[in-house]
Amino acid sequence: MTILNLFHNIAIFFGLSFLGSLIQIKFNFIKNHKNRITDLFFDFIVGFIFISISIYLLSLYNFYVVNIAYGINLILLLFSIIKVSKNINVLDDLKKFFLSDKVLIIFILVLIFYSLMPVTDADSIAYHLYIPKNIFESGLLSFNILHYHEIFYGPGEAFYLLGAVLKNYQLPHFINLLAIFIIYIVFRDKFFKSKKAKNQKIFFYILLAIPVVFQLFSTGKPQLIFIAINLFFFSIIFNNKFKFNENNKSIFNLYFFMLLSFLVIILSKVTFAITCFVLFCYFLIKNHLIFKLINF
Repeated sequence: MTILNLFHNIAIFFGLSFLGSLIQIKFNFIKNHKNRITDLFFDFIVGFIFISISIYLLSLYNFYVVNIAYGINLILLLFSIIKVSKNINVLDDLKKFFLSDKVLIIFILVLIFYSLMPVTDADSIAYHLYIPKNIFESGLLSFNILHYHEIFYGPGEAFYLLGAVLKNYQLPHFINLLAIFIIYIVFRDKFFKSKKAKNQKIFFYILLAIPVVFQLFSTGKPQLIFIAINLFFFSIIFNNKFKFNENNKSIFNLYFFMLLSFLVIILSKVTFAITCFVLFCYFLIKNHLIFKLINF
């Protein structure tokens, strides 16, 4: 069953990546990157945000969310096949990325092995996994006012419904694993100025050695992925200056996607409202849009 769950998680990753690439082509709100690995993970972020908010909103209306989750799983499986078949070269890039260093291989193997383990921390079982399991068993969203954790149901828990319908409770660990790779890639491509691969690997080792990172990775909490998404937006704002033009739809699409992402993050973890607010203000101030927004 664990092996099947691994294939299911990989299919979700590639499926969301393909969905994200379609959305980016449609709305053209994020610049293309030169690195296929970077594209792959950034496309995944877009697909993840879209699916998380979609399942969450649908589940609030009790529209047979279990059947919807089954359907989304099948669609993502199809998207995964299309993604790999159309971009076969990305597999070679992934192979080079993961096999670039012996120590890095050991770190990655340990993380992948750990991502296949079931969630065992009490808070994640009682909250983040209980709600999707309850939705799956009852077929609808139901709140128990006496169960404190049930009140705080968000897109993060809604996304885990994809795993619950197939009894894949390793999905939270796998999402956290992807979040670690996203954090590393953002720093490598956007902030780490040295082109020496050796220095990049050292940074990755330091990143993995931070206690709070492993603590978040080892739980079923949908937090590390939202930290990665916030860092992703910061990298876009930090490295780009957008020219405001009423005829330029891409900047409005970026507005919309950023606000949608912040909505997903805040609904999943309300304490992230501060970082989302600061990031959005930084975006407005850097691009001289704050006064134009007020006048509008």
